[in-house]
Amino acid sequence: MFARLLSAAPVQPRPTAHITQYSRTDDDDDDEEEEIPTNFIRTCAIYVDDHMNVFRLVPYVVGAVALGTIAKSIALFRQFRHVSEIPKRFIDNHVQLAGQIRHCHNNGTLDVEHIPIGNLIEALRLTSRFGVLKKSDPGFLKVRLAGIKLEEVVGVPWIQAECDRRYIWFRMLRVNPENPDTLDCIIQTRNPWFAFKKDCFNAELVREGLATVTPMEEFKDCKDREYLKFMKQLRKAEQPKQNIFVRVLRSPLTLWEYLKNRRQTRESEV
Repeated sequence: MFARLLSAAPVQPRPTAHITQYSRTDDDDDDEEEEIPTNFIRTCAIYVDDHMNVFRLVPYVVGAVALGTIAKSIALFRQFRHVSEIPKRFIDNHVQLAGQIRHCHNNGTLDVEHIPIGNLIEALRLTSRFGVLKKSDPGFLKVRLAGIKLEEVVGVPWIQAECDRRYIWFRMLRVNPENPDTLDCIIQTRNPWFAFKKDCFNAELVREGLATVTPMEEFKDCKDREYLKFMKQLRKAEQPKQNIFVRVLRSPLTLWEYLKNRRQTRESEV
């Protein structure tokens, strides 16, 4: 009977679960792409915060490297003892160096001891561990006064007597073509009245009659500003201006002679 009831009862189908497939949208992809750089930036920020002391030293390290590179390029602590040691760009750019006159030869060539800008550091570098200054090679640069010719009778003895151990600044114009071990330079000395003013030593010798002007053939057709300015200074020193007021104070008749000569000159022109 139980079987008869089961067969009579209608069999109802079992409900099936509806499985819906989730489809990814473009908005979800954008959210993940935004999360990736956000996490990377957050990680970098945390790393920087944890190592803040190290990152504070980075500007100082970069500055020290830059200063070292500049010091090496301008030879801040290097002492030149021979012309071959001087970089060619220094001579082409007419770089000015400082030094001290050690000796003057009979031909007018000067032995100059180059003093680098960092001479204090150079002295410390040459100091031994016992605090005793080591003896270095006393090499001197051969420097020739450019644009002038010294009078052997008067000029050379005057330099030998007055300019020994004198501090100078010499601007390199070229390497002497006749003697490759010699530099042709414009020499400047400190003005005795004004501490920050420098006088051209070459022009001073011409002004005092101890040398004559001899133009350099290499720069004859060249428009080098430094050379043209230097030659203009030499020409001006070769023809000094006569101060009439000083002459009048020395001799009252000078003014009358000056006016008389000026009148005669005008009459001759007419």
